[in-house]
Amino acid sequence: MSNLIKKLSQSLVLFVWMISSTYSAFSQFTLQPADVEIKIKGTSSLHDWEMAARSIKGEQEVEIGADQVTFKAITVQVNVNNITSNNKIMDNKAHKALKGDSYPVISFTRNVPVVFNLKNDSFRGTVKGDLSIGGIKKPIEIPISGTYSGNAMVVKGKLEQLNMKDFGIEPPTAMMGTLKTGEMVSIDFKVEFKAVAKTALK
Repeated sequence: MSNLIKKLSQSLVLFVWMISSTYSAFSQFTLQPADVEIKIKGTSSLHDWEMAARSIKGEQEVEIGADQVTFKAITVQVNVNNITSNNKIMDNKAHKALKGDSYPVISFTRNVPVVFNLKNDSFRGTVKGDLSIGGIKKPIEIPISGTYSGNAMVVKGKLEQLNMKDFGIEPPTAMMGTLKTGEMVSIDFKVEFKAVAKTALK
């Protein structure tokens, strides 16, 4: 009887170890943006132009496994007034065109999980979500790539050929209408996220 009890105890210990090892392979993080670089580029009848945003808001719930990374939900917000250039007049016209007084926040949201394969701490793929500008929401797809290390994650992406008229935004003009900006813009971004919470899944 004692041998049977001993074997059962050993089997139970082994089973518990296997279960705990399996769960410890997955971790859940809450990520907050730490370093942000967003560039918005466009054209005009005179020259190309560029604006930038250096801050965003939005916590991301991320699940890291041995071979995949899961974004459980995505929320990113950019304040219109934080989008600037080296030209104050251009900034004012852009903020007005973006309806910053009525809709001060540009946002991208996704409320369902998206999973990427993780290889050598790197991942890439496409994120589908809703982009809201000037009170109008449109579904978009953004190709991204990222790296994960320790408690940090860097995500890069580029949104090509976004038509501002799709969001009811009229391209700004200047110099009594002689300078006209194009309706198409591209958005490059690189965001470093830092983990503010880390717990093994239960």
